[in-house]
Order: sequence, then structure tokens, then C-alpha cells
Amino acid sequence: MLHAGLDLSRNRLDVCLLSDEGEIVEEFKAPSDLDGLIGLVRRVDRRREPVRAVVESMTGARFVHDTLERLGWDVDALALFGLMLGTLQLARALTDRDLSDQLLARGVETALKVLDDRA
Repeated sequence: MLHAGLDLSRNRLDVCLLSDEGEIVEEFKAPSDLDGLIGLVRRVDRRREPVRAVVESMTGARFVHDTLERLGWDVDALALFGLMLGTLQLARALTDRDLSDQLLARGVETALKVLDDRA
């Protein structure tokens, strides 16, 4: 199985394909419109392996998610980046080091729980 990490920006997807062993198979960019997503799927399907993709949940992610699922991929949309970024910003603002460390640890635990619940 291939694992695809999809970073959605305004006009494109940054794609990173990983093997089951976590090794980078390929990295490339693709347009985030319908034609670009079709081209992305065709490019990856040449490898003849099932694909599980994760796209960061943000504006436009629903279109990417739904389109890739219609084209046969298993896709999750996650908002973990926002969760972890908010946790990190709050922890950095705290002057109490122990409290900051506790907050970061809870943020990581929460993110891992979200991932476990999706498996």
C-alpha cells in the first residue's frame, strides 16, 4: 500500500508518497482542480498499489477528499495540523515550564487518539 500525504494550498497539492515502511517513494506537485486530481490519480495508479491518503482539513479539502474517493482512493481529512499548531502556540505563551510541558503532552495524546479512532 502507498500512503499519500496531501498538503493543499490555493492552487496546488504538494504530494508525498510513502511506502508501508515509511520510505519516501515520490514527491511532486499537482494542480488541485478536477483535471489535476485526475492526473494525480493516474500518475499514482501506474504503481498498481492501493492508496490511502490524508489531506489536511481546510478550505477546499472537501472537494479534494470527495473527488479522490470517487476516483477510488481511501482518503481521510484531518484537522490535526490546526490542533497541534494551536497547542504549540499556547504552550509557548505560558511562562510556567511544567504547565507548558503538560499542555504539549496532552496535545500530542489528543492527536494520537484522533488518529487511532480513525484507524
